[in-house]
Amino acid sequence: MTTTGAGLPPHVPFPVTDARLRGYRDAVEEAGLSWDGTPVAVVARNTRADGAAAARDLASRLPADALVIAMSDELAIGARQALEDSHPGGVYLGWDASPAAQQLGIISVTNPLRDQGTPLRAARARPG
Repeated sequence: MTTTGAGLPPHVPFPVTDARLRGYRDAVEEAGLSWDGTPVAVVARNTRADGAAAARDLASRLPADALVIAMSDELAIGARQALEDSHPGGVYLGWDASPAAQQLGIISVTNPLRDQGTPLRAARARPG
């Protein structure tokens, strides 16, 4: 399904997806752009095939130097593969810091569980 930011519900049932979408919306608006007019694709799975299909559906609404923000590296890889000829200046952002995305030059966000747990372990080790 393709829509715009305006076509999305204010919240989605999955907490991680909801938080990421709110972050994306905030970043778009802080950049002075309209979230309501931002093209958005919603897919069923985090696969390269779904990313490619979504990118093809959105291609006509994207500038040649589009920033494609995906919920996973797999989606970003699929989008890049689908758009590499028609949108040569595209920049792709994924999530997971996978080796495959890094090899393709996809910018990727990561928040490893080990890094999340380190402060908790240190706090627990403190007396008192």
